[in-house]
Amino acid sequence: MSFQGGIEDVAVIDVMQLIRLGGHSGTLSIHAGEEEALIGFERGRLVSAWSSRSLRLGEMLLAAGVLDDPALQRALEAQESERPRRTIGQVLVRQGATTPDVIRQVVGQEIERVVKEVLAWPAGTFDFALDDLTPLVEVSRFSGAPRVDMDTQQVILEVLQAMEEDSNAPPAIRRLRLKWRRKGRSRFMNSCRC
Repeated sequence: MSFQGGIEDVAVIDVMQLIRLGGHSGTLSIHAGEEEALIGFERGRLVSAWSSRSLRLGEMLLAAGVLDDPALQRALEAQESERPRRTIGQVLVRQGATTPDVIRQVVGQEIERVVKEVLAWPAGTFDFALDDLTPLVEVSRFSGAPRVDMDTQQVILEVLQAMEEDSNAPPAIRRLRLKWRRKGRSRFMNSCRC
């Protein structure tokens, strides 16, 4: 089963709220021109996100300053020699280069970044594939990789707050914030008793 449409008709934030309120699992695919994003949900909670601008996990850990390049290179070499191959996160944890909590934090920040990115897209299409989890979610679920499980409502509120604090936000974002304040936020907040 699938739910699809245009961002111009149904805002991504509204689609995310429907997924959250319904407690659905699946992958929300969003396309805007050459840009693409995938957001994974499990029982209405955010579990993964990727966009065409996303870095790989090792690169995210380097950029966050929680991993140095020699440690990443050692982990990549170890991963390459393994059969079956473990995820880079598992290898880094096994080598003591990082912890599952650090990986969860960095991946959580990436989820927030992707959500913020897609909320700024003024046009495009979306497709929610119910119960069709991306390989990233499947791998983390069954491989013992650090599990990310974020409250969708909380992420949306934090992203909107960050966008509100950004004085350079484009007009589409200002309209989205106004819509959320006037209509969406009170409706969703009251309906879910958040």
